[in-house]
Amino acid sequence: MNKHSVLGMPDDRRWLFLDEVFLSNSISAALGRSGTYKKDGPKNADVLLGSALRAELRKLAACYSGPEGTQPVGPEEHFQKIAALVEAIKTSCAACLEDGSLRFGVAHKALNVYLKFLWCEGRIPMPPHCPFHGEMIAKLKLPTGCERRWTHGTEKDYRAWITAAEIEAGTEPLARWELCLWTRSAPVALGQTA
Repeated sequence: MNKHSVLGMPDDRRWLFLDEVFLSNSISAALGRSGTYKKDGPKNADVLLGSALRAELRKLAACYSGPEGTQPVGPEEHFQKIAALVEAIKTSCAACLEDGSLRFGVAHKALNVYLKFLWCEGRIPMPPHCPFHGEMIAKLKLPTGCERRWTHGTEKDYRAWITAAEIEAGTEPLARWELCLWTRSAPVALGQTA
């Protein structure tokens, strides 16, 4: 047995397993209760949309690879990557989507959760942004009229969330700041007691 295998299984099989779990969880986090699916869409809309999201997320994530301490994709380019995800899914899955489009807030969630998994696994450097959820958005000091439901957020709303989160985070990078928030809010999941 070589040093790159466990129980005779090559590392790439372990990575394929983890990557599929990361993708499934990211897509589930983005689509669950988001109202994304068209009510009278194709019966296999979940399969079509899931396959398209998997392919696009993998393609986009490749842009974020680089040595630790680098940031291959900067904050402004990250906005563009989310917009590209919206367009790619709109093009390939319009018949599956409510209003024929994937909302920016849902796309942000899918990409940012996937990047968070890859970063925590050490596969990519720290991403420029973080995934947002309802409780987090509710605590941010946002301008009047800014959408507070991530499932309905536009690019303009997302930019406002980022700006407000950067103020809250201070000098801490957003990805690390959000991970710290998550670990403080999940003591039971981490085996901690109050």
